Amino acid sequence: MTLSLPANSSPAYVDSVGGGVHTLCCDRTRLTAGCQTSPKTSYAMKSTIPTLIVFLVLFLGACTEQADQADITLTSDTATQDSNKAVMARIYDAFNTGDLSYVDDIMAPNMIEHQMMPGVESVGSEAFRQTVTMMRESFSDLRLDADHMVAEGDMVATLITMSGTQTGPMMGAPASGNQFRITGLDLVRFADGKAVEHWGYMEEVSMMEQLGMMPPSEEQPLAEEAPAAIEEPAVADQPVE
Repeated sequence: MTLSLPANSSPAYVDSVGGGVHTLCCDRTRLTAGCQTSPKTSYAMKSTIPTLIVFLVLFLGACTEQADQADITLTSDTATQDSNKAVMARIYDAFNTGDLSYVDDIMAPNMIEHQMMPGVESVGSEAFRQTVTMMRESFSDLRLDADHMVAEGDMVATLITMSGTQTGPMMGAPASGNQFRITGLDLVRFADGKAVEHWGYMEEVSMMEQLGMMPPSEEQPLAEEAPAAIEEPAVADQPVE
């Protein structure tokens, strides 16, 4: 049996969850014209909207606060790294000028040195003072120029150019008047605005060669030349008997 409804009729059904009575929209010309919700459903929707608004406000506020905290942390890290780079520049100024009056302001007294200069017997910041003094006694025009400097976390890495003229004795060798120019790399760890640990690399062999303290290294050929092919003597054709 087929159940037929009038063209403009709108049958109702009972909402098993909310208990309200809803009217089905069966208007063939305007499907939503006769749709209505029960008072209970309308009340529930009106009660939910303010809750959603409050949730969105709290959520957006939390996101904004986290973003602000991230900006503050990033700004703080950048400021610390810039400060460490400034201290690094002052370390090179000590070599260039010989001024050691501010060493305690930029270097921890128990700083760890992984590239101790031969002849230096002190440790910590005193080793740095002794190193600068010895270098400037040997090279009165000593220069350490920072070519590139990069900071990451609590570390500062610097590619430097070291140059000078040997105007005084060095490692038992008398003043020669020879000049040198080499490349070096410094890696320094900082804590509380002071240098606390140092790793370094210098082209020491090239420095000794330029100062005449050791013979220049001979360049090795990249590959030995292949010996010339030996031509075998031509064999005359033997007459056929």
